[in-house]
Amino acid sequence: MERRRLLQLAGAIALGRAIGLSAEQPARGTSTSIPSDGADSTRPYPFPVDILYHGSRARPEIALTFDACPRKERPEFSTEIVNYLQQEHLPATFFVSGLWAEHCQDGIKRLAEAPYFEIGLHGYHHWKSSELTEQVIASEIESTRSTLVQLGCKPQPFFRPPYGDCPPKLIKVAKELDVLTVMWDVVSGDPNPRNTAERLEHRVLTLTRDGSIVIMHVNNGGIWTAQALPAIVAGLREQGFQFVSVGQLLKHLDKK
Repeated sequence: MERRRLLQLAGAIALGRAIGLSAEQPARGTSTSIPSDGADSTRPYPFPVDILYHGSRARPEIALTFDACPRKERPEFSTEIVNYLQQEHLPATFFVSGLWAEHCQDGIKRLAEAPYFEIGLHGYHHWKSSELTEQVIASEIESTRSTLVQLGCKPQPFFRPPYGDCPPKLIKVAKELDVLTVMWDVVSGDPNPRNTAERLEHRVLTLTRDGSIVIMHVNNGGIWTAQALPAIVAGLREQGFQFVSVGQLLKHLDKK
């Protein structure tokens, strides 16, 4: 797929949502054809890697990340987590679903107003990428970005695949859109109802290394996250780690 055609398609879908031409995304398996003018961009990819699991292993910097997934349950936004992060002035990166942002506009506004928070992309519908065509993957990325901009945010070009589902076609499409795929190397386990706050704390404090990216959830997909977070932060500080955003991790990625 040519980069120019992919950008045209993703932009057209995002524009359609913005002006209300259609309330629906393409079906998951749909392939949409757009005429090509034969042009293709040669602009270099702006990131040192195609997919990011962690930062430099030579610096005691770590990134706390929180996914905001669309869910039927309420509440969809944990004010306790954000209150604590703001109280401690802790940088964090939030990967936000477009549907979640539309349904939780007060929440996304709070995230956007904090200067030490980053907002990344988490797909519009929160679909598994392996079940989608390349065109629909592109629309999931661009529609989320368009939605966040309309809501007053300045999203970073970072995409976290829903469910951690990261097939090669996703990496390809994200790269063509100048978007970095961001995964993690420390799983808190907060969606598991059998876990406890103490288990979350133990997992994160045991597994975190220099450069780690920790995944948690800021909606009620994260069970016990708010209760575990203060002890997690205190324990990581005792180990000498410094908290940074994903964007800040990238700045030192090539320093071994």
